[in-house]
Amino acid sequence: MSNVSATLLTAKDEHDYTGPNIPSDAYYGFTDGLHTLSIDVSDFTGRIYIESTLANQPTDNDWFIVHLNPITGYLEYNNKTGIEGYTFQGNLMYIRARVERSHLSGPPDITTLGHVNKILLNV
Repeated sequence: MSNVSATLLTAKDEHDYTGPNIPSDAYYGFTDGLHTLSIDVSDFTGRIYIESTLANQPTDNDWFIVHLNPITGYLEYNNKTGIEGYTFQGNLMYIRARVERSHLSGPPDITTLGHVNKILLNV
């Protein structure tokens, strides 16, 4: 059963953006390290990264990728609509989500790339 729920990310009309630092399992003193994500997208094209840190007061250099995809680390979507769930373990202090679309060829029109409706986290 989840102890804490939070929204990692919601839609923005930007190519690349990062959500806020959200306290995670270790922050609350939980010891199981269990995290569950729900990723809700509509016609979304791009990459989603889930990043974490062990630092109490993280700087830009303290973040690392949580490998939801064992090959690339990030989740890549092409015009995807739906909700996907992921579970992972780690004694992590903070978690954040990041959207990246700057890798797409040409100057893509943001209105054609869909949205991340929300990414929810339960610890």
